[in-house]
Amino acid sequence: MKKVRIGSVGLGRLGLAHTENIANRIRNAELAAICDVDQKKLTETADRLGVANRYTSFEEIIAQKDLDAIVLVSPSGLHTKQISAALDAGKHIFSEKPLGVTIAECKNAEKAVESHPEKVFMLGFMRRFDESYQYAYNKISSGEIGKVILFRAYSQDPEKFIESSIAFSAHSGGSVS
Repeated sequence: MKKVRIGSVGLGRLGLAHTENIANRIRNAELAAICDVDQKKLTETADRLGVANRYTSFEEIIAQKDLDAIVLVSPSGLHTKQISAALDAGKHIFSEKPLGVTIAECKNAEKAVESHPEKVFMLGFMRRFDESYQYAYNKISSGEIGKVILFRAYSQDPEKFIESSIAFSAHSGGSVS
């Protein structure tokens, strides 16, 4: 089976985790390029993971012809423009949440995805594959617990990540902003 050649954008806390997972844990995936504006972090990560193609510019990484897909773990306010540009460059996309930080941005991203039906687009929601959520889904789907009117769940990062959350809050569209 052919390996999917992936370029990953963003080496913040979650971006670094995605990059390491692509490089070390995902079968049939090859981390073929990484991109981050922090040259020192980019160089250290690329050297450690053995990635030759390194970019500080998003435009450069999507121009790499032999990439099949792009993983976006960049600042939230950049997601929608990067989704559109990467699709136009012929790449499949996995983007971290949120899709965008305004309704208008999200609608533009939706149009971009619809205009490229030949490409796979996935928006990451970490609970989608969480075993406890799958368990609940199966109980609901089987009718075992009756008709569900409302499901509400909460999640909170561990305290050790609070500084990172605050650092990205100005442009994340997340719970701190």
